[in-house]
Amino acid sequence: MSYSRQNLDQMRYTNYMDSPTNHDILPGSFSIAPLESLSQTEMQEAACVHRHKCFEILFLTDGNAICRVDTDRQTLEAGQICLIRPGKMHAIEFIRAVKGYLLSFAPEFFPVSLERSLLLSTSSGFNSPGGYPLEVTGTVRNEMTRMMRLMDREYNDTGLFKAEVLRGLLKIFFIYLSRLTEKEPPVRLNRKNQIVEHFLAILDEKFATLRRPADYADALAVTTNYLNETLKTVSGFTTSYHIHQRVILEAKRLAVYSDHSMKQVASRLGFDDVCHFSRFFKKASGQGFTEFKQKTLIGVM
Repeated sequence: MSYSRQNLDQMRYTNYMDSPTNHDILPGSFSIAPLESLSQTEMQEAACVHRHKCFEILFLTDGNAICRVDTDRQTLEAGQICLIRPGKMHAIEFIRAVKGYLLSFAPEFFPVSLERSLLLSTSSGFNSPGGYPLEVTGTVRNEMTRMMRLMDREYNDTGLFKAEVLRGLLKIFFIYLSRLTEKEPPVRLNRKNQIVEHFLAILDEKFATLRRPADYADALAVTTNYLNETLKTVSGFTTSYHIHQRVILEAKRLAVYSDHSMKQVASRLGFDDVCHFSRFFKKASGQGFTEFKQKTLIGVM
């Protein structure tokens, strides 16, 4: 399956993000839908490769689904949760009659407080390759299913302070997720974590044009050394590593989900010399661009 440059640049929200029900929730900031309520058209749209500017949680309580995220493909079974970060190329194919929930929320839905720290504490789940499914069993599964059911009911209700109630329920859901992924207390949202969060947001937007660590340090009003040490402390990796990995991720997405040649991909990512891009790609991924594309298409599609 291939996608033109226009399609890749203008991936849109699917219909379940556009429900007009809620007077105190900004459009696109939060949505939840039982899987069994999705129309055939909505399921077909979910099965087409797309990306959002929101976090997405797929919680399967019955049935099976195939979840493709970037260059990975996972089969989900009942009792599993798939976490998808904003901007990731993904598609969800429901193999047979399924039950569960599909929840989406914008990063801004959580204020900068305990809620955002809970989001940070579950970051390993959202950052895992291919939205690697989390297994939920026993009492925890029952409680997380109940939280989803309560959020669905509240989302479709007309009561006051809907957004606040949903934030509270979502916070409880994230506490359970935190216990599944980290088994540690929520991360404190200190200055270093905030810098990392802002750095990653800028990187996601500017990776094709800003390649020097100093560019990001300037944007964050810190020194290059301070940014580098902060990233190493919080994430374990340097500024340059993060920049290179983000460029490689987009190159892999274009390799798999577009019909662009290596020269076209190199140009889109700001490389004037296709040979330089080829060496960069092979060093970072361990294989050549064409080899990666051929092998990955077999595994993902």
